[in-house]
Amino acid sequence: MATVSKTRAYHGTLTANTVDTVNLAHPGTYVYVLNRGSSDISVRLDGTAPTFKGDESFIVPAGTARRFDTKVYQIAAVKLISDTTGTPAYSVESIG
Repeated sequence: MATVSKTRAYHGTLTANTVDTVNLAHPGTYVYVLNRGSSDISVRLDGTAPTFKGDESFIVPAGTARRFDTKVYQIAAVKLISDTTGTPAYSVESIG
């Protein structure tokens, strides 16, 4: 499990079936999660570890991105996980 603290952006690669945690000091107006890999990523924003495609997790399909409005989602930490074989590259970026 990798845990990093950054100001506005982080770019990493998931280890299969292992949670990464990205803490953003300035989450801005929006937080984008970009999946630059070929397998899906599950994301939670409330500080709780996600399970792959589990309840309360958002899915970021391979090769796509999702935008989260910080006025709607109280972002404690961005936590990401892939399936048991996926190792997708990803980015977490704060905008605004």
